[in-house]
Amino acid sequence: MEQVEDEPEEHEQEEQRSCCDNTRLFFRGTAFLIYCSHGFSAWGDRMWQFAVGLYLVDFNSNSLLMTAAFGLSSNIATILFGALVGDWVDRTSRIRAVRISLAIQNSCVICNAVLIILFYQFQATVRSEWNGGMFILFEILVIILGVIADLASMANRISIENDWVVTITAGDKDRLAAMNSTNRRIDLTTNILAPIITGQIMTYGSMAIAAMFIAGWNLLSMCAEYLLLSMVYRRVPELAYKKKTSEEEEKPEEEPKSQCGYCTEKMFGSFLTLIRGWKTYWSQSVRNAGIALALLYMTVMGFDSITTGFAKTQGLTESIISLTMAGGALFGIGGTLVFPRMRRTMGVTRTGLYGFGSQLLFLIPCVISIWMPGSPFDLDGRPRCVNATEIINATMVNTSMAPLEEGTGCIEVIPSQISVWLLFGGIIASRFGLWLADLTVTQLLQENVAEHERGIVNGVQNSLNTIFDLTKFILVIALPHPHTFGLLILLSFSFIVMADLTYAAYSWSKRGHLFHIGKLCGNANAADAMLGLRGEAAVLGVDLLSGYAEAKTEPKV
Repeated sequence: MEQVEDEPEEHEQEEQRSCCDNTRLFFRGTAFLIYCSHGFSAWGDRMWQFAVGLYLVDFNSNSLLMTAAFGLSSNIATILFGALVGDWVDRTSRIRAVRISLAIQNSCVICNAVLIILFYQFQATVRSEWNGGMFILFEILVIILGVIADLASMANRISIENDWVVTITAGDKDRLAAMNSTNRRIDLTTNILAPIITGQIMTYGSMAIAAMFIAGWNLLSMCAEYLLLSMVYRRVPELAYKKKTSEEEEKPEEEPKSQCGYCTEKMFGSFLTLIRGWKTYWSQSVRNAGIALALLYMTVMGFDSITTGFAKTQGLTESIISLTMAGGALFGIGGTLVFPRMRRTMGVTRTGLYGFGSQLLFLIPCVISIWMPGSPFDLDGRPRCVNATEIINATMVNTSMAPLEEGTGCIEVIPSQISVWLLFGGIIASRFGLWLADLTVTQLLQENVAEHERGIVNGVQNSLNTIFDLTKFILVIALPHPHTFGLLILLSFSFIVMADLTYAAYSWSKRGHLFHIGKLCGNANAADAMLGLRGEAAVLGVDLLSGYAEAKTEPKV
């Protein structure tokens, strides 16, 4: 009896030992090093992206002009140089590409932080010197360094997320999906925490102290990331080898070029690379999936400065807005958690259908919110208001104001917040499908793009995403008022519908159908039987028609 009683205890001890061994292997594994490196990088990026806008507003007395100039410059640079950056990643050895991109990105952010510290130290001198010319030069330097840092960050992201991870997983699609999902969870977590920490330092310390913290973090991050990625590079020998393009393999040795030919190549080489990048992207079998993802960027139904600014005009406080952003991030994390299981059970392409479809479904309440109580939507531009005399008479409140004549004194009010809460509820729930769709397209690009084209294809994908993001800002500039925000919602929803249709076209081209009819009916045999009945009915119909034709042609007696 004692031996029988000891067996369950021994089994539990073995399970505990295996669990401990698995945990130990995880922390010693290559994937953990990638996650740590990505965590350092994502935290630094989110801190700088959050802080740079606040610094530029603070420099210009609460004007958004320089913030808009920085965003516009960064978007234009991504559109123009996305393919060139990707092509450079393809042509450069993996460890060298990481080393250079890390050095440039972090050095630019550190230099910017030092410039900001010096500005707060000598603010009066900077503003007055050269009749304000030194201050203008200072802002231009901050924007230029910020744009260069963004391009270097894109190069590092393409190299690690779209090349290193694929090589490390060595064709294991389950492991690739798990690593992609974990990296996205790190992104979403840092999206919540990094701005909170940076904002607390700015509020309870000072703007200069926050700049010091950002500079110190980026210096630490640069060293830590390079150390971690060097360890990964040594552990995975395949990272040391890169396949050459077919053009490079077949290209014969060229004769030395003339000075004129050399200058021409230097002048137009970048332009030709840009054209080649878009041609390469357009020839990919997963092109439509990438276009579908890019179309999702043309939306105001997200947690960016536009939507949060609109929420502010509708009476939501900063605290409530931050809580809704945290809720959206949690739904997004939920999407990253279920993606590996869905991909394993139904395949990556079909998972994307559910991702795009669920996002569209949850955004329907956002469209409905346009006509709900509290919505400012009014194409005539008239504010929602009530007569001041009616308010005073209804409440019977004694005031010291002069008596108002009947029909005068319009006070603008927000009668209800049902509309804005319905809008944000849809946005929060849609994050689940959005991140499912994002992970799906990311993995499709990883699995289907040739190794020597990963950089340039993902560079063009970044450019395409930015084009639609820039289109959104242009539309907001054209329709800037709260009472026209409903039009922006309708335009955004139409682009998301186009994204769903584009991805559905890709899925149809790959699978020959969108959904399994048999599984939808509950039994595959039922579908086969239905098809058989249809075939028999068709044969019977042909026989009847032929008999009728023969009867018509027979001579009457």
